[in-house]
Amino acid sequence: MAVPAPVMTRFRFDMIFHIMIPGIEIITPIRDLKLSREQEIEYLKNKGVDMNFAKAVYSINKGLWGTSVGGKETLSSKGMLPEEAWPTQVSKTESREVRLTFTKGELTSVDGKGFDHPSEAIQYLQTIAGPYGIGRDIHVGDTIIGIKGRVGLKLQRRWYIKGAPCFGEHVLTKWQLQWKDQLAQFYGNWLHEGQILDPVMRDHRSILETHSNM
Repeated sequence: MAVPAPVMTRFRFDMIFHIMIPGIEIITPIRDLKLSREQEIEYLKNKGVDMNFAKAVYSINKGLWGTSVGGKETLSSKGMLPEEAWPTQVSKTESREVRLTFTKGELTSVDGKGFDHPSEAIQYLQTIAGPYGIGRDIHVGDTIIGIKGRVGLKLQRRWYIKGAPCFGEHVLTKWQLQWKDQLAQFYGNWLHEGQILDPVMRDHRSILETHSNM
């Protein structure tokens, strides 16, 4: 059985609330009442909410590195998302070369256009990669509650950067590379599951920051 991404998001919110404001009552009508998406839409219509409910059949979560899309097609082991489910449709097919500039491992320039913060440069890549549909895939992974989850992912910004030369491979030893990857994977997984306040995260961050300044 596959679990959509929004369900996992609610678990993460609950976990963080319990840590940050212990004892507070968490009210989740949709989850507690086991409402289906169709019931949610019907309720909103009865309350006079006017929106594109055809688009609402998909759960779309946009983040810095990309976008996740969940819908009826991702609830089975073989369904594929239709083109209209993606927030940005494919409109370009011609080839294009993109030049990325890194400073101490952080993206600072795209095609000669400089940015004050790496996050701005990463977001700018969306305007280039989005119309090409770059980075689309169906991801199957392990959820917080221990079962498999399936969701559509569009990681075009991360795809671009991972496609660039890995400078670390040229200057780090074999063992430095191995531990760098292990630390980064642990930190990413623990952050994704809402464990940012765990003291081990500060330890990992200190190591990663020290490495980035080497």
